[in-house]
Amino acid sequence: MENETKQCQNCKKDFVIELDDFAFYKKMKVPPPTWCPDCRFKRRLIWRNGRILFRRTDAASGKEIFSGFPEGANGKVFELEYWKSDAWDPLVYGRDYDFNKSFFSQYKDLLYAVPWPSKSVQSMINSEYCDQAGYFKNSYLCFNGEVYM
Repeated sequence: MENETKQCQNCKKDFVIELDDFAFYKKMKVPPPTWCPDCRFKRRLIWRNGRILFRRTDAASGKEIFSGFPEGANGKVFELEYWKSDAWDPLVYGRDYDFNKSFFSQYKDLLYAVPWPSKSVQSMINSEYCDQAGYFKNSYLCFNGEVYM
């Protein structure tokens, strides 16, 4: 087997799959990619929202909260303080691994069953409209930052 040039199904540009890559795909029992590395990278980044907060309903209390996940997202979202608390039991979401099903289908089921935290923040003071941040005080719409002391 040799290097293979393929056309990306998404952007239609040519990309090369190296010989070593084929060995890895065979070991992992997955088919070779049909999208180029750039398009695969963009698809992975779709999971990351670093700049927008949405109003949505908290899955536990039903109250309106701000979250990095929009109302239409498939997963359950808990307000951060509730998600961190002992008020809900994460162990109820445990499952046995089924060797007759693919890993990724089981992972997807688990991903959407277990509640997500509404935001990713730590030690914020009067900064409820921020996400992916830590140790801010009196901040508004700040994302992807942390104050180091």
